[in-house]
Amino acid sequence: MALGPQLPWSLVASLDFRHYREGAVPTTPPPDRQVNEKVENLSIQLRLMTRERNELRKRLAFATHGTAFDKRPYHRLNPDYERLKIQCVRAMSDLQSLQNQHTNALKRCEEVAKETDFYQ
Repeated sequence: MALGPQLPWSLVASLDFRHYREGAVPTTPPPDRQVNEKVENLSIQLRLMTRERNELRKRLAFATHGTAFDKRPYHRLNPDYERLKIQCVRAMSDLQSLQNQHTNALKRCEEVAKETDFYQ
C-alpha cells in the first residue's frame, strides 16, 4: 500500500503541526538550507548536553567518596573526609543512644506518675 513519497524523519520532526486543521492543505517542506541549519543547531545542542553530562559525572565522582569509585587505582581517599565520616558515625550513634535514653526516661516518668496517682 503506497502512501506517496516518504519524508526523511529529520524533516518530519521539524514540521510544526500545531496549526494543522483537517482538510487544510499542508505547507510545503522547508528548504534544504533550513533543514541543514536545524540539524546543525541540534548537533551543537547535543555536544553541549554531552559536555554538561560529562562535567556532572566528574563532579559526582569527586563528591562521592567511599563508593564504587574506590576501586579505581588512581583514587586516593581524602583523610579529612574520612575523619569527618567517622565523627559523623559516632555522632549519629550518640544521638540514637540519647533518643533511647529519652524514651526510657519518659516511660519511667509516666509509670511513676501513674503510681503516684494510684497511691493518693
